[in-house]
Amino acid sequence: ERVAPGSDQSLNLKLGAGALSDVEFAVQLLQLRHGGVHPLLRVSSTLEALQRLAAVGLISQADDDVLRDSFVFCTTARNHLYLYTGQAGNSLPT
Repeated sequence: ERVAPGSDQSLNLKLGAGALSDVEFAVQLLQLRHGGVHPLLRVSSTLEALQRLAAVGLISQADDDVLRDSFVFCTTARNHLYLYTGQAGNSLPT
């Protein structure tokens, strides 16, 4: 809903399906749900939280790998896009 009309949501690195917002939401939801029982989940880094969620068995290693790969890819692509265009952006060019 937040992707600009006419934009291809599948190319959006922040708001597209499986992109940064989805990974961060899933991680933060699990941190909120289980952080009371597992104090080691109380970290601000998404990647560190993923590692710790897997370590305590709240997500599988396969899920950690997929979420981590998606997060790293989207973050790297956004950074490269910024370096190439000189402007902040969230969508890959068509």
